[in-house]
Amino acid sequence: MGEYGLNLQLLVAKGVPCSIVGRLRFDTMMMMMIWLSFNSSLTSSWSLKPCVLTNSEVITHRNHPVNISVHQDLKESFNYGLFCPPVNGKAGKFLDEERRLGDYPFNGPIGHLELKYKRRVYKMLKLDDKTMKVLHSRANLRRFMEHVTHGQIDKITKACAKGLDPNFHCQDTGETPLTVAAGLKSPAKVLIALVNGGALLDYRTKDGTTAIHRAVEKNSLEGVKTLLELGASPNYKDGKGLTPLYLSVTNKTDPLLCETLLHDHATIGATDLQGWQEVHQACRNGLVQHLDHLLFYGADMNGRNASGNTPLHVCAVNAQDSCARQLLFRGCDKESLNFANQTPYQVAVIAGNLELAEVIKNYKSEEVGEFGLLTLHAAAA
Repeated sequence: MGEYGLNLQLLVAKGVPCSIVGRLRFDTMMMMMIWLSFNSSLTSSWSLKPCVLTNSEVITHRNHPVNISVHQDLKESFNYGLFCPPVNGKAGKFLDEERRLGDYPFNGPIGHLELKYKRRVYKMLKLDDKTMKVLHSRANLRRFMEHVTHGQIDKITKACAKGLDPNFHCQDTGETPLTVAAGLKSPAKVLIALVNGGALLDYRTKDGTTAIHRAVEKNSLEGVKTLLELGASPNYKDGKGLTPLYLSVTNKTDPLLCETLLHDHATIGATDLQGWQEVHQACRNGLVQHLDHLLFYGADMNGRNASGNTPLHVCAVNAQDSCARQLLFRGCDKESLNFANQTPYQVAVIAGNLELAEVIKNYKSEEVGEFGLLTLHAAAA
């Protein structure tokens, strides 16, 4: 095996997702062996044993990342995952990147995982290289994409039954069959057929988008619900590190779609490059129902972006009266200063939103609603 390296962050506490974070690099296809041993003194934890790796230096502390030196860029790093090989008659499988290591049973006290490019896991079919090459010719893949685009479920099922791997990219668009299906008007049956045929829910497009991200972008409540029911995580990150929940706000989707993600334990607090969270975006776009859902599920109503602006500052500069009243009613801090030492009231005045400025100035703490008080008490506890 040639020299290789990668920058891998593997969080090993049993309650932490086994996400692969950061850039992965190496100059040859390889598999990384990670040895996990159960810590008998801490039943809720896993600890890492040293990995057997060529020309690599491994740091192995419980609850700390595994760091391996890097040398060359790896294309599509987001489509590499941890693979649990077949053992004792059980089929191998890729670990979902948002599932916890503790959710996966290992064969004995020592666990064996491999880092490899995500592909369909064949359980019964025995196909030789020649057959696989014919199945995955450009013409066949293009034809399969057409079946997906037109919702031809029988043809999709038949192709997958022959052994076609639905985890591939369209040569023209970089889309995957699953992301194309997620954007259909009635996507449920097509999504189910693809997943039953071996499509991986966290396999990404060329730009890092998953199927659930695409369903959100298309405002497809049916697509989002179907993918969640099939086991997709609401916390997958796209190429920009953004979650489906974040996109549900920036794309001004159906409020029910936002609530569906939150109900399925979507993590709140994703940020873009400017430090904007979901709650900031909801206020900028005047999405009162989205804001209400976010606050109910615990969003930080006083969170700051890279400029130090809170959601109320954002309302003040964008003249979003309804969202501002919602924040005030919930008990936000109307005297908080941004990094320019301006209060939301001052920001509203500078922006020329004088009516909103008066609303902020005259709002009294005794007007905070019951839910707002509960939130404040919980934050102080």
